[in-house]
Amino acid sequence: MRMRVAGPRGRIVLPLPRRRCSRALFVPPTLIELDSISDLKREVFGPVLHVVRFQRETDSTRCSTTINATGYGLTLGVHSRIDETIERVIAAACAPAISTSTAT
Repeated sequence: MRMRVAGPRGRIVLPLPRRRCSRALFVPPTLIELDSISDLKREVFGPVLHVVRFQRETDSTRCSTTINATGYGLTLGVHSRIDETIERVIAAACAPAISTSTAT
């Protein structure tokens, strides 16, 4: 998997090519990993997924609080195999649509 720079702070993890469709430009789904939520300076619309990793014990509630403070976030996805972590993040989140995924 190639990784290229998305900007001064984010990294595009899985770049896909843009293509011309019959009358429009196809914008491929894009996955961008950020070091911190504060690296996101504006709301981004489109098929874009921002990924921020955090330490379960120390950062799970702070992660949700920081996301809430941005005023962005139509959806929130939590991927963890630990139920308590999922519950802690969801309890602090204000996103109208929340999804969870547990890895086994």
